[in-house]
Amino acid sequence: MAKFPSSIFRLPPPSSPPSSGEASEAEGIADGKKLCAQNILLISLPDDLLLKILLNLSAQDIYYAASRVCRRLYYRTIRSEEFINLHLRQQTEDYGLLFGFTNNDQHYSQRTVFVSMKQGRVTVSDFYYASKSRFIFNSSCNGLIPEFDFWKPHSGVYLANPVTGQALGLPPLPKNAKFMCCCLGYAEASKAYKVALVYSDIDSGRAMRWAILTVGVDSWWRHLPTHHYSTGSTLSQLLVTEGFIHFISGDIVRTLNVETEVMTETLAPFPVYPPNGWYLSTGKSLTLVVNVEDGVFRVWEMVSGDNCYYWRKWQHQIVLGSEIQDNKDLIGTWPVGWLQQMEVLVFKVRSKNWASLVCRRLYYHTIRSEEFVNLHLRQQNDEYGLLFKFINVDQHSSQRKVFVSMKQGRVTISDYYCTYISRFNSGSCNGLIPEYNCREPSSGILVVNPVTGRAFRLPPLPANADYMHCCVGYAEASKAYKVVVAYSDGGIKPHVRRAILTVGVDKSWRHLATDHLTMCNLIGEPLVTEGFTHSIFGDAVLTLNVEIEVMTKTLTPVPDPPQMCWWFLSTGKSLTALVEVDDCGFRVWEMLSGDYDYYWREWERQIVVGSQRIREIRELCGDKDLIYISPIGWLQHMEVLVFEGWSKNKVVYVFYMVIATGEIGWIAPVSSSEEKGESYTSIGPFLPHKNTLVQLEGYY
Repeated sequence: MAKFPSSIFRLPPPSSPPSSGEASEAEGIADGKKLCAQNILLISLPDDLLLKILLNLSAQDIYYAASRVCRRLYYRTIRSEEFINLHLRQQTEDYGLLFGFTNNDQHYSQRTVFVSMKQGRVTVSDFYYASKSRFIFNSSCNGLIPEFDFWKPHSGVYLANPVTGQALGLPPLPKNAKFMCCCLGYAEASKAYKVALVYSDIDSGRAMRWAILTVGVDSWWRHLPTHHYSTGSTLSQLLVTEGFIHFISGDIVRTLNVETEVMTETLAPFPVYPPNGWYLSTGKSLTLVVNVEDGVFRVWEMVSGDNCYYWRKWQHQIVLGSEIQDNKDLIGTWPVGWLQQMEVLVFKVRSKNWASLVCRRLYYHTIRSEEFVNLHLRQQNDEYGLLFKFINVDQHSSQRKVFVSMKQGRVTISDYYCTYISRFNSGSCNGLIPEYNCREPSSGILVVNPVTGRAFRLPPLPANADYMHCCVGYAEASKAYKVVVAYSDGGIKPHVRRAILTVGVDKSWRHLATDHLTMCNLIGEPLVTEGFTHSIFGDAVLTLNVEIEVMTKTLTPVPDPPQMCWWFLSTGKSLTALVEVDDCGFRVWEMLSGDYDYYWREWERQIVVGSQRIREIRELCGDKDLIYISPIGWLQHMEVLVFEGWSKNKVVYVFYMVIATGEIGWIAPVSSSEEKGESYTSIGPFLPHKNTLVQLEGYY
């Protein structure tokens, strides 16, 4: 089996064009009316249009159809080096899998199959090719396959193109070679193909030796300087990715850079054993697939760092369907390769009386692509909801996470299942939430996407940090996520420090210049709007422009408001301030950006709940002891206001009111909690939030 992008790369170089006699013979065939009308139409097309048509055909279609239809077209266009390179670049993402099926009773009966993916569909086609040796499916590079006999190294090594049927013999191997493997790599910068060889040296106690040969340049094999690597282990696998060749020995991966011919040794994330771990090439990168339990697989991908390689773990699992796992005759299931750059994982399945291939479709590549994530984020631009937690103080483990949003004029309530959101959270931004323990800054900060369950750990805070709050902001112009933290530096007279970090760029926190601002040494819970973060201190709002990292102080619209009658809420897009007035009514201000500062604009009308609605709410909830309500968040950019209510027995109720109609609806408690006899005595925090697929590099 080999990773195989079909190409029409030919070896050796093309022969001369047909002689005049051959040309006249070909023209005679046309005169004999063996050239159909479609052929005449094909060769009469403009060159640029003909080139576009041919570049969209597979190598098999070009070679077996186009080259047979018109010999003149074949020699004029298809065999030219320019066309071959253009076609190769066109097929760069179209890696397929080449398999050989053998009848155990008839070793000579072998069926070759090519599995690929086109326009979202997996296609399986027979591959007709007469091999020159016993083993042909070891590796592939740009459509070329090295052929050799593992048991007979001195029978020679060939480079073959199964599409064109051409083969090139390589120089003989060292005389002391026994039991060998080889594979082919391509150096993009130097445009050179190189064959790497590993063989057992019978003169040195069968120690492994590495050699390399540049095709068309070297006339003998050059040994690689690998004496500083351990050579005692046996070679279990050779895999090829773009520009690299990987020699695998258990949990040791030796990666050869084909261009520089430098080998690097990397350890697997844990010991790998063949029954449960498989190394697979995607064509572009190396992966490790591990069977963690029956039918459940985890994936690691090898990524290139500054001077080394490291393994990055997928956070989701691959689960086989019940139609495979429930088969009582099943002997084994193991992964054999990828299609469409990790969108489809192909498995080999063996039963008591049959063997087959099973493709498991994944949407990992599409969903993770930056283009798709950004398109989805723009689609969710106005769809801010509220994310919060209900907690039973008497049962700390009883915690319910709820996401409230508004779709097509209706308020929807859904439980939120996420392994995170367990510590303190504040300031959601594009679906990312910082998670931390405000009283234990040394425990670290995670930036979490609750939808994907992926987390990014930030650098540690200064050692003297004693108490902290943080939030995430997004700088639209620079496309950068920044985490802003306010922390107390401890001591007898603690001072509040503010620091910022650009995710993926900074490796340490940068302190903000806030000496020009008069601030008390209190740390308030931050609020986030698009491009800004806000901290509230009494009658002052400190607003940080995330893009330029400048902080501005703005006074509240009503100086020194009573603490219990004043609320600041984020709509996701802007900051609002609400002040309670008579008869459970609220005045509303919205903060707007001016030329050089910020100002407040008051709504023309008040939001009035009214004592009559309060009585209705008490009757609906069946709790006459409901004594207090307060606003906690907005939906649909200030179309719906969400409230929490408290009763004398400390039970929390959450409801919403549609501003335009005054309609009241319930969020909690709900029927499920009532049936279980559960009641919640604590709630929060309330995060304006939208569900996205945004991801940051460096997940663990």
